[in-house]
Amino acid sequence: MSTTLVTMSSGSSLSEVASVMSQKRVGSVLILRGELLAAFLTERYIVRAIPHAIGAPIDEIAPVVWATPQSASPP
Repeated sequence: MSTTLVTMSSGSSLSEVASVMSQKRVGSVLILRGELLAAFLTERYIVRAIPHAIGAPIDEIAPVVWATPQSASPP
């Protein structure tokens, strides 16, 4: 487990936070407003926020996933 804390500004977008989490390979980020802790964002929070952010219907994942088989190899 890492002891290095990853922090970002409260003005950061969720996509910026997700990008930094991916680059730094961490599961959470401390969000600071100045020098004060404003939030503690986790991967789970971001994953749950995605459907709301894009207005995705929650019940329609199966037709999208199964309609067109995709290769498992990276692009």
